[in-house]
Formats: sequence, C-alpha cells, structure tokens
Amino acid sequence: MITLSRNNYKSLFIGSSFFSCGGGVPYKNSIELMNSSNAENVSLVSLDELSDDDWLCTVYAIGASGRSKKEYKAFLLAIECLEQHLGVHIKGVIPGEIGSEVNAVWTASKKNIALVDTDMVGGRAVPEEDMDIYGIKNIDSTPVIIVNDQSDVIIVKASKNGAILESVYRAFAVASGGYCYVASRPIRKADAQLILPPRTMSRSILTGDAILTCKSEAELINALGEKCNSRLLARGKVGSNALKDEPGFLSGVTQISGSGAFEGKEFTIHYKNENIILFCGEKRLCSVPDSISTVDSDSLLPISNSSLQLGSNVLVFGTPALPIWKTDRGIELLGPRRFGFQEDYVPL
Repeated sequence: MITLSRNNYKSLFIGSSFFSCGGGVPYKNSIELMNSSNAENVSLVSLDELSDDDWLCTVYAIGASGRSKKEYKAFLLAIECLEQHLGVHIKGVIPGEIGSEVNAVWTASKKNIALVDTDMVGGRAVPEEDMDIYGIKNIDSTPVIIVNDQSDVIIVKASKNGAILESVYRAFAVASGGYCYVASRPIRKADAQLILPPRTMSRSILTGDAILTCKSEAELINALGEKCNSRLLARGKVGSNALKDEPGFLSGVTQISGSGAFEGKEFTIHYKNENIILFCGEKRLCSVPDSISTVDSDSLLPISNSSLQLGSNVLVFGTPALPIWKTDRGIELLGPRRFGFQEDYVPL
C-alpha cells in the first residue's frame, strides 16, 4: 500500500498523461483539482492486499475532453446508487482508464475507500465504452449507473450490446452539457485479480518520476526508453490541428513539420479523443493499440489533444501495448480498422 501525497499526485498524473495518448484529463487540471480538494492520504492498494470478497467498481466520465466543466461530486451519487442497487458496500474504486484516474482518486478520497492499483482498460486510454478488458473478455459491464450534473439517474440493469450502451452514454452526455458520470463493472476482488493488469497506477507514478527528473530531450528519450520501452517517432512543430465535429468526442487531425533529425518530413496524427494513428507522409509509423504520446519539447511534459497549441515544438513517442491488446480480440476492438483505416495492426 502507498499513501498518496501531493508529490505522488504530480508524478501520477504526469506519468498517466503520457500513457493517455493525448486523451484523458489534462494533468494540470488533475493536480489542481486534488490540491484544491485538500485530498490527502488516499491509499493506493494492490489487488493482493484486498480480501477476496471485497466489492470493487470503476468510475469514469463520458464526454468530449476539454468541453464543459466536470462536477466530480456526481461520482459519489453514482456509487451510492450502485451500492443501493446491489445491496453491497464498495470497498475500492478502480480507475476506468489511464489518464482519467483523477475521477477514481477524487472519489476514493471523498468516500474514504481504497484506490486500486490497476485500471479497466489495460495501461492506456481509449475513446469508446467497449474498448477495455471487459470488452476483450466479453464480460457484461452492467449494472451501470449513469448520472449527470443535475442528479438525473439512469440505471441500466442489463445490456447485450455495447454499442447501444455507448450511444446512451454519449447522448446523455451531450444532452447534459458535455459529460455524464458512470459507476459500473462491479466485481469482487477475487474475480478482478484474474483479469485486470496489476500495478498500472504504480507504473504511471514511476514514469512521472522519471519524466520530472529529465533536463533535456536526450535524457527524456533515454528515460522513456528504459522505463516504458518507448521510442521517439517524430519531432517537429505543430502546423495545424483541424477539429472534426463529432458529438461526444474531441476528434481531429494534427499536422507536424519535422525538425532536427526529422527535418523535411511531414507527420500526421489522427485522433478521436486519443491518438489513433501516426503517418509520415503516407507511411504508417504507429497505430492503436500501441500508444502514441505527444510531449512538449520545451517543458518535456506530455500534452493532451485538448491543450495542443499551433506552433508548439513537440516530440512524438510510440509505446508498445500490453500483451492483452495484441490478441486477436484486442486488435479487433482497438486496431486501426476499428476507426476506418484500411491498415492492419503492425506492432512497434
């Protein structure tokens, strides 16, 4: 068990921002929220440290990153409704994905329950509901509690179609002003330990620690290579960031003009909340399910797509996906063809 302090929060949110592939919550927002909430002494607990019969769940927000203001107290209502529906007490909260774990950290702090050292997606962030370990394993995510800022509550007792459930989330989020808040995937610890990747929160903290110690691009490239097996795929200046109007998502295309060792090359990143595929000209360099992460060349800190500025000098890294995402089912759910690209997945 680790008791998280403000220093841990900074490392956690910066490290997870790297793995969130341009999506998730901007790390500055997460750090500011936890500092303003006076949220100290959150216990980060491994699955090994929990009892087999302890009930866990996940919380996450659905919506378009960077649009509207989140009301985190809605997560408390969502978990309360889930507990009432199941007749159990939730002992720990699991982050829905890397990069948005502030939802779970804040909730664990306010409910005084454990923050579980894993995540439901498997080491990264994703744009759609069925793109997680439950989707890979074909496990039903219901019952699901969905609430909004106005305390409207939807209870989904069962759903046989993840796409329909996703459309319900998105429609409710858009109708509610940008976000809805979900408590779902209730699971006993004994079952969670069989399917969820261990210590992905700890990995983010260690990666954040490494990023914060770097004083140069060379140090950062070496540190990320050693810690995460990440590799530098592009370097250059952001020339454009063309947004697409896709309700419920932050979607677009970023163009980067190469510099330094990449001078004369033109790079394109397509994203749907998260970065999906990176091209150099017409050559594909990296795609989901591997992670594509953008880092500011000056600050050496990750940049979310909602915060990307024209003229920024950036580094683009690729990081291999966890093994579960390289299975046939993982590639079916999160490979480039899922997003309309006529490309087969080629691992980094």
